[in-house]
Amino acid sequence: MPGPAPKHPDQRRRRNKPDELTRLPSEGRRGRAPAWPLAGRMLAGEKDRWRELWKLPQAVMWDRLGCRSTVARYCRIVLEAEQPGARRDAITEARQLETELGLTPKAMASLKWTVVADELAERRGQRPAGERKSGTRGRVKAVDAVAGS
Repeated sequence: MPGPAPKHPDQRRRRNKPDELTRLPSEGRRGRAPAWPLAGRMLAGEKDRWRELWKLPQAVMWDRLGCRSTVARYCRIVLEAEQPGARRDAITEARQLETELGLTPKAMASLKWTVVADELAERRGQRPAGERKSGTRGRVKAVDAVAGS
């Protein structure tokens, strides 16, 4: 006796299929940092850190997900946590927010985010921002510098 009829291809799914990774641009998020979302003025050092954070590849997802307040809290708490003699709870909170925002390799893996090179720039023969030209000359210099030590 035959079994049930096979499912239509659109209804089939693999239960063990690996999840797709969200690809983040290696050049980071473009444009200006968003307006500061927390009440009151920015504290000393927050403005620079805020701008740095919004240039990261992860900031592309923060924008899509509407994480401005979380990023602002991270910005504020990490500055406190980096001070000598910081409160233990500030350090703990900074680590938790790093995980939520995908700021560590392990956090990026759990969020299924990966940073990829600008493929269009590579096709045009350009290098993505921050990437050094690789060639024999550069490698020889690096080897010579180590050998001369």
